Amino acid sequence: MVQAIRRAHQAVAALEGPHAGAATTAVLAVWRHGEDRVRHVSVGDSRLFRVDTTGLTRALGIGEPGDVVVHDAPFGDGEMLVASTDGFHDLPGFAAAIAEIFEASAIGPAAVAKLTAIHDLAGYDDASVVLLRRESVPATLVESCVEHLRRRPAIAPDEDRPRHLLRQALADAMAQLIAEGDLSAVLHGLAVAERLRMTPSRERLGALLDALPADGSADALEVYRRLVRLAGRAT
Repeated sequence: MVQAIRRAHQAVAALEGPHAGAATTAVLAVWRHGEDRVRHVSVGDSRLFRVDTTGLTRALGIGEPGDVVVHDAPFGDGEMLVASTDGFHDLPGFAAAIAEIFEASAIGPAAVAKLTAIHDLAGYDDASVVLLRRESVPATLVESCVEHLRRRPAIAPDEDRPRHLLRQALADAMAQLIAEGDLSAVLHGLAVAERLRMTPSRERLGALLDALPADGSADALEVYRRLVRLAGRAT
């Protein structure tokens, strides 16, 4: 990976004629599930930021333009990585916008709209940005989703296969977890469904509501509240 980036960097640097002096940037991060470190490589002024649990944005591995910078940095649960070109991270308001997105605990259409608005207002260069948030989910939710994915038959080829399968498996998993009384895992499942825009159909949400125990517990009330809210948006 690093060698490939070095070769690409050297090839661009060696361009002659009308392309002499051309430049490009790159940033690449590798995080392995379960690890608390992220490895990243940057070329030029593209940067990787880590937003930690205090909401502070820190630039990782800043190097002089043209340098190939290889680093290893901590990346813990609840933190966020931001890979950005200078067309974004040099803009006024960028750091504040990233902090707001982090505090909102969700990466979705609202985050895209916020960053687009900043670039539309003051942008002078082409820009790219990628956001990644690390968040643990209960093992019971993951295991149940995997099990229900295995049980699902093949679907019609004209459907959005991966999203459809995940959406259905997530709904099946939450139904199973409600039956088992693991409402904490159900709350995580609803948060995942909302963030990934994989909300179950209104019919499935109604079935989950019907299965919810009426025990008055805090988790049951919160699950009920979220299901009702999602049902109001579902089709």
